[in-house]
Amino acid sequence: MAPSKQPASGPARARVPAATRSPATTSRRVQKHEFYSRLMLAIRACGSDHFDAEGPTFYDAFLRAVERAKADGREVEGIGSMTRDPVFGVVHQANEMLLEAEEDRIIALLNPQLKEAHFKISQAQAAKELAETGDEEWFKQLACEFIRPSESNDASGTADKQTKRSSAARSSVDAHR
Repeated sequence: MAPSKQPASGPARARVPAATRSPATTSRRVQKHEFYSRLMLAIRACGSDHFDAEGPTFYDAFLRAVERAKADGREVEGIGSMTRDPVFGVVHQANEMLLEAEEDRIIALLNPQLKEAHFKISQAQAAKELAETGDEEWFKQLACEFIRPSESNDASGTADKQTKRSSAARSSVDAHR
């Protein structure tokens, strides 16, 4: 089992202590790191033990989460305009969220291709930390919307991906003949 990645600057940074968190009733503003952390905690608190950490479904879910925050009058400071990278098709802020969650030791991206995020924090601990934010219910609703597409793709998406890979492989072989 490979050791968890440590940032070059030292040990993982601690999650924002409850005493410094702003409750939802006093402010609708949240720093992007708090937003990322709370979303990850909410996904875990809702019962997911992992989620797809790549691909259009993941990036669409992230964009929807940020748009939902804006629509609900919640300003996420530090997140400017977001678009998919035209070359790679990724949303850089979503990747930033994954890296910060890994630094905070909420998730692990230990698989070779970084395709799936596994939670390192227990569901009970995530629920406890999320409850301390004063924004638990809103983030849980957001988390349920975030994970719904990836969980519904687990059963059918895997077969679809395997079929697409097989078709692509056959096409590639046929092209070289």
